Parts: sequence; C-alpha cells; structure tokens
Amino acid sequence: MSARRNSLIRSTSGAVAPTVALSLFALIAAGGIAFDYARMAAMDTELQNAADQAALAAVTQLDGGEDAIVRATAAAQDLITNNTRFANDGGGAAIGVPTLVFYESYDQEADDFVGQIDAADEDADTRARVVQVTVAGREAFFALTPIVSILSSGDIAASAAAGLGRSICKVPPLMICNPTPGEEFNPFDPDTGQEALRGFGVKVVGQAGNSWSPGNFGFLDVGQDDVGAPDLLSALAYQNPTLDCLNVETNDVDPGVTAPAFDAINTRFDIYNFGGGGGSTLGACFNGACPAASNVIKDLVRPDNANNNGNGCKIHNQGWQLPSNQFSPQAYSASQTVTTLMDPNGVDAMGLPRDNCHYLSYGQSCPGSNADEQRVGNGNWARQDYFTKYHNATRPSGWQTMTRYETYVWEQQAATPSNLPNNVSAGGNLRQYGVPQCSSGTLDSARDRRLVTVAVVDNCADLNGTSVPAEIGKWVDMFLVEPAYNRGNGVTGTEVYFEVVRNNTVAGSESTGSQVIRRDVPYLIR
Repeated sequence: MSARRNSLIRSTSGAVAPTVALSLFALIAAGGIAFDYARMAAMDTELQNAADQAALAAVTQLDGGEDAIVRATAAAQDLITNNTRFANDGGGAAIGVPTLVFYESYDQEADDFVGQIDAADEDADTRARVVQVTVAGREAFFALTPIVSILSSGDIAASAAAGLGRSICKVPPLMICNPTPGEEFNPFDPDTGQEALRGFGVKVVGQAGNSWSPGNFGFLDVGQDDVGAPDLLSALAYQNPTLDCLNVETNDVDPGVTAPAFDAINTRFDIYNFGGGGGSTLGACFNGACPAASNVIKDLVRPDNANNNGNGCKIHNQGWQLPSNQFSPQAYSASQTVTTLMDPNGVDAMGLPRDNCHYLSYGQSCPGSNADEQRVGNGNWARQDYFTKYHNATRPSGWQTMTRYETYVWEQQAATPSNLPNNVSAGGNLRQYGVPQCSSGTLDSARDRRLVTVAVVDNCADLNGTSVPAEIGKWVDMFLVEPAYNRGNGVTGTEVYFEVVRNNTVAGSESTGSQVIRRDVPYLIR
C-alpha cells in the first residue's frame, strides 16, 4: 500500500493537465474571436458594397436636368436592394440608404469635396455633380466572443462617393471664348420661349499666341502635339475621324490657329485648297474622307469650265473665287425694314450673308460696349436680298423671320423644281453651285456637315497657352454660314462665322439628335 502511494506521488503522467485546463479558456476565446471577426468583416464588406452600388446608381441621375437630385435619391434607395447575410441585430436583411449628400465637384489633389449642395436651392439640380452615400449602420452579435465579455460589434456603417465621367463624340474640337464673360451664353428667354441668341451671327477670330480674349476661337485637345498636326486636321475635316471623345465639362486647349485648320473646315463647303499628296492628312479628302455638306451655297463661284480636281477645287483663278459684284450692304438707316434691299446695286452671287452689322459698309456696330461683345450680332441679315435673288417666286411662308439655318434646311427639302440654287450664272463665265462639285465619298445623311457643336469656354481670362484646362460652360449647335476667306469689308480670312442654332443638351439628359454621341460613365471616388 505504501509502495503504491509512493509511486503515485512520484508519477508525472498528469502534470500537463492543469496547464491545458488553464489555457483552454484562452484557446476557445481565440477561436471565438476569429469566428466572430470573420463575421464582422463579412458584414462590413456587405455594407461597403451596398454603399458603392447606391452611390453609382445615384450619380447616373445627376445629369443637370430637372429633379436630378430627387431621381438620384430614389435610385440610391429604391432602384436596387442590397441585403446583409451577416448582421443579426433584428433589423432585417435589407440595407437602408438614409443619407445622401451632394456636391459640385471633388478636388482630387486636396482629397476633399467642393461646394456642398442644398437640395432646396433653385439651381441645385444643375450644380450637383458628385454624391456621397452613407448606408445605415448594422450590428453583428457575436456567437463565441462573449466568453471574453465582448457581446457585439457595435454599429458599423459604410460610405461611398461617386462622380460621372461625361464625354461627347463625333464633334469637331471647336471652342470659342464666351464673348460676354461672366454672363451665360445664349440663355433661355421665357418671353419668347426660345434661346436669346437663336439666329444671331457670331464672328469668332482665330486665337494667336498664348493669350485668349472673348470671342476667340481655338481647338480642344484631341491628342495632337501642335496645331496643324494630323489629329486636329482630321478632326476638323474628316466625316469619321478616329479620335478620343471630349470631356463635356473640362478639356485641355491648343494655342494658335493656322491656315491648314481653316482649309480643313472649308472642306465642308466643297473647297479643297490643298495638295493631294498621299502622305498628307488632308490628302485623304480626295479619296472620300471629307465629303462636303449636301447644301454648299456660298458666295464663292468658279468658271464654267473648271475641272473637279486640282485647281478647280481650290481657291484659285481657275477654281473658287469671289464674283465681280459681291454683296455689300448699304449704310444703316432707321427707315430700313426686313423688305429693304440692303444692296440695291445688285450682286452677281451671294451666299447666306452675315448679320448686317458685321460688314464695315453698314456703318452700324453690333450691340455691345466693346469689340469683343460686338462679335455677337443681332440676327438682322439681308433676307430680302437673298430671297429676291434665288427664291423670288417661291418664297417660303414666314421668310421675313427665318434664320439662315432654317433657310438652308428649307432649300434642301424636296421641291419641284429644287429649292437649292445650283449652276446659277454669277457674271461672265462664272457659275454658282449649291450642289457639291468636287466632293467625293458618301455623305452620312444623318449628320449635317455645316452644323457643328461648339464648346463655349467661360475661363478664357485664366488661359495662357495650355496652362490650365478650359472650363466648358455650355455646348451650342452652330451653323457654319460661310467658308473662311478674306473678302474685305470687315471680313478676314482668320475668322469663322457662325449662326447660333440652339443649345445642345449634351450636358443634360440627352444629346441633340445624331450630330453627337454622348457617353457617361459613373465611377467611384472613394
């Protein structure tokens, strides 16, 4: 008996049991923490995914249109339903989206939001461009961690912010500096139910050097190294240039405007004032890349024996040239009306003319207190002269108030005989053509080569060469009235003359027709 007791006293076979018993508590706690932490992490991922998806859904509605914020809120809260599988706080499976905050923009360098929007503001829908979404907090009650007196995760929430990348495609990269800085260009006029500048002529002058002035025009960056580079020329001349799309709100600019750029624009008028070398960008125009518009009526005429290639298609004494008697409006008089012939001396040929106040012979400045503002006309052009010469017996109803663009469209409408002046005597052996003579290739009938969408830039005073991006306040559809050419009488060869047609809704919920394609891509900011 004594020997057995002594043997038991000396035995070490159970020495580890107390250690195991003491450590078992910690081992179970560690396992419990791992299990419950995985549950908490999974729930956090669910909440973050819900916030991300809600932010992306909301920002797609921030198009600057009516009720954009209301639509964005509804999209975040109702368009999609995100459920949690790991929250067990009795709050149900659905993840709520109670909080949306809207901002004007997001400063990536400062990593901060800019301009919080009050949804009650009158212009809130227009200004909202970024949304921050916060989902309702949820809680996970732990299964095993209570062993160490930790019962739950506490409320865990998640937030996400999103913006909308906006771009337009199929447009030439033309920009003009707002002729009236600090004011909206072409605002809607509730009294007339139309935009204020509809039908007004706009004379924009090629920008030179690094400085930009109101009424200057230039080009948005399409990837070229310098003005006149192949990418820019193809963007201006080609019907289907292979270029990147343009940012709707900001874009880099290119300083300087050179002659090849004007030549590229003039292809839309059936003028091919360049060589046909196979290695040149514009040389491809002779192989169908740059078809002219279907109506190329203009004041430039050419000999009746001109060929349809070479000099016959250039600005040349064997090709396009001014007639001997070109349009020149007489001096302004208060007695003049829309039925007054502005050039009673007669003209050999004329295109759709500028606003009268943009000719020196008129002697009356366009509205505005300075030369920059006077680059915008008043919509008064020589309707009587044009319709008397070309449509005296077949005038459309309401011709007295028609815009140049409306006249241009009317001339293309089916009629017997055609409304479009073509092969008309222009003095001597010169003829005027409204139908293209030199153009090759197939014209896309869904697009108008003389209707272009132009970016109106509001921060030209801050531009110095390419130092800062251009801030685009508006996109406007404008009609190309005439080819660039030095005609005298206040008309130089370094300017482009437009007529305002309408504001393009590319910055809103949809673009205007098939002239442009808009692409919007929502993206997460953080």
